[in-house]
Amino acid sequence: MAERYDLVILGAGPGGYVAAVRAGQLGLRTAVVEKRESPGGTCLHWGCVPTKVLLHAAGLLEDARGAAAFGVQLGAPALDLGTLHKRKAVTIRRLAKAIENLLDATGVERVRGRGRLDGPGRVLVEGDGGARALAAERVLLATGSETSWPRGFEPDGKRILSSDHALTLPAIPAEVVIVGAGAIGLEFASILHAFGARVTLVELLDRIAPTEDAELSEALRAILVKKGIRVHTGARLAPPGSSGDDRLALRLEAGGEETALAADALLVATGRRPVTGGIGLETVGLKPDAGGFLPVGPRQETAAEGIWAIGDIVPGPQLAHLASAEGLVAVAHMTGGDPRPIDRDLCPACIYCHPELASVGLTEQTARERGLAVETAVFPLAANSKATLINAGQGMVKLVAEAGDGRLLGAHALGRGATELIAEGGLAVQAGLSAAAVGRAIHGHPTLSEVWMEAAHALAGRSIHLPPGGEG
Repeated sequence: MAERYDLVILGAGPGGYVAAVRAGQLGLRTAVVEKRESPGGTCLHWGCVPTKVLLHAAGLLEDARGAAAFGVQLGAPALDLGTLHKRKAVTIRRLAKAIENLLDATGVERVRGRGRLDGPGRVLVEGDGGARALAAERVLLATGSETSWPRGFEPDGKRILSSDHALTLPAIPAEVVIVGAGAIGLEFASILHAFGARVTLVELLDRIAPTEDAELSEALRAILVKKGIRVHTGARLAPPGSSGDDRLALRLEAGGEETALAADALLVATGRRPVTGGIGLETVGLKPDAGGFLPVGPRQETAAEGIWAIGDIVPGPQLAHLASAEGLVAVAHMTGGDPRPIDRDLCPACIYCHPELASVGLTEQTARERGLAVETAVFPLAANSKATLINAGQGMVKLVAEAGDGRLLGAHALGRGATELIAEGGLAVQAGLSAAAVGRAIHGHPTLSEVWMEAAHALAGRSIHLPPGGEG
C-alpha cells in the first residue's frame, strides 16, 4: 500500500528543498526524495558552496600578497590545502544540517533513495531498505543536473578532471588547461591561478563569459591576461594525448593554425546536462526535448496533470537561485494561487571569478537585437573612492537604458563585490526605474554602490567624478 502525500518532490537541491519548506508552511503533507545522505543538491555539495569556499581562500591569498602596500607585513602566504578541504567539508555539513532543520521544522518528511515516477500520482523510491511506493496528488520534479563533457574528454580524475574532481585535488597541478570559459571555467581559473598553477583558458566561442555583455567580457579578459592567465578564444582543443612524461599533450586549433600545449591537468568545464533520464517520465507521457530538458508552462507546470518541474531540468539558465524562485512559483500554482510567471531576463547571473562579473536584465547586444533603441553608460571602479582605497579599482559597471524615457533595461558589474552590487541593479530593472531615479537616490560615501549613482548620472552626460571622455 502506497503512503499518501499531498506533494512528493524528487530532489532536495535549492529548488526542491525551498519548494518543500514553502509547501510545509502552507500545510501540505510533503515528502522530499533525495538520493544523497543529506539535502542541498549539487549546489551545496559539488557546486555553488564548495567553489565559493575555495574562491574565498583564493581571495585571501591575493589580499595577503598585496597587504604590504597597506603597511601590513605578513611574510610569504602559503596554502594549506588539507586545512582548506576540511573547512569546505565543515561548511557543507553545517549548511546541510541547517536545511534538514528547516525541513523538519515545517513537517516535511525526508525520504532517502532514488525516486522515479511510476505512473500518474505514484512515485517509487529505491533505497538501501528496498523499494517504497508513495502516492501523491502533486509531484514536483527537481532532479537537477550533472557534469558533461565532449567525446574524447572523458575525465579520469587524475589528469583529465571534471569540476567535481577539481574540488578535491590532493595537490595543485603546476600547469592546468581549462576547456570552457563560462562561469565554471572562469571560477576555477581564478582559484587555481591564486593557488599557484599556471592556467590556460580555452573557449570555443569568440569571447570568454559569452552570455555576458561584450564590453565587460572583453574587460575581464584583459584583467585575467594581465594577471598571467593565458586566454584563447575562438579556439578548439583536440582530444588529449600523452606526452610520454606523465603530462598531457594538447593541440589547440584557432584561426586555421595549430599550437601545441602541454599540461599536468586538463579541467573540462563545458557545462552540465539535465538529469531527466531514469526518472520515469515515460510512465506519465512526458518526453524531454533534444537537449534533455523538460518543457514547462509559465508556472512550471508540465504537460502531465499534477506534475510540475523546476531547476536545471527545465529550459533556461541553470542557476540555484532561479531554481528556488521556480519552486516557490510551482507551489503557489499547485495550491490554487496565480503567481506571476518568472521573467528570466530579471534573474541575476553571477560569476565569482576574480574580479567578479554579474548582470541582470538585457545586455546592450540583446536589447538592440530585440529592436530596442538604447543608451548606455559605463562608470569605472577606478573613479570610485571606496574601490581606490581598498585597491579594487579594476572593473566597471554598465547601465543599459531605453532611449528617451531612460527606463533601465539592464545592469552589469565587473569588479570586487560585483555579485553583491548587482542586487541594486536588479531591483532597479525589475521596478522599471529610470536612470534618473537611480541617480536621485543618495548613496552612502565611501561605498562601492556609488558606482550605480554615477553611472546613472553618466547616462545624462553629467557624471560628477568622471570627466567627459575620462577614465577616472
